[in-house]
This record gives sequence, structure tokens and C-alpha cells, in this order.
Amino acid sequence: MYSIPSDWDQLIIFEMLLIYVPDNRLTEMVVAFIQLNHNWIWAGSGSDHTAIKKEQCISSETLQQFCRTNNLTGFKVPKRYIRWGKKFPLTTSGKLRRDQLKSEIMLKSIPSNL
Repeated sequence: MYSIPSDWDQLIIFEMLLIYVPDNRLTEMVVAFIQLNHNWIWAGSGSDHTAIKKEQCISSETLQQFCRTNNLTGFKVPKRYIRWGKKFPLTTSGKLRRDQLKSEIMLKSIPSNL
């Protein structure tokens, strides 16, 4: 279980879901799907955020640094952070459908020759 301080949880992250996906080098790696609160913007690697307040941007680098500075062991720190813009898929009983997210990330990471 990952522990995020209550101020981060309430201010930045609306919901977060962690899954394990296969990895050639590590056997498995942790991927975090993140839904941000409405005031926050995901600072992706190729975007320009010069006009945006620095306080309201969050990036995967910031989250990784936060995990490492709070003594989370290396294999538990997510290697990928994906901003999830829609609701997480649920079963009819209200449980999270991790398998659906896992298959979606696998499809995006496997190159297609079509």
C-alpha cells in the first residue's frame, strides 16, 4: 500500500490506481493511473507550461521524487505514471477492473505493424 500525505491526496490526486505489467528487464513493473483534481494540470514531457502556475502542475518526475524521498523501496516506486481522464472501469459490483486497464496499457505499449 502506498502512502501519500493527506495534503497531496486532497489537493492534487483525485483517484489513483496501481497495477503491475510485464517487463522484460524487471519481470514486472508498477504503473500508476492517476486522476487529478480539477485545479491541477499534468505536466507531460513535451508540453509547454510557461504560462501555467508552477504550483498547479504535477509531473511523473515529481511523483517519483516524492516516492523516493519518502523512503519507498525502488521496486515499489511506479515506473510509469499515466494521467487517466475518464472514470476507472468498474464491475457490476463496483470493484475496479484492473484487468481492463492492464490490457489497455499493454495494447498501447506494443508496436503494431498494421
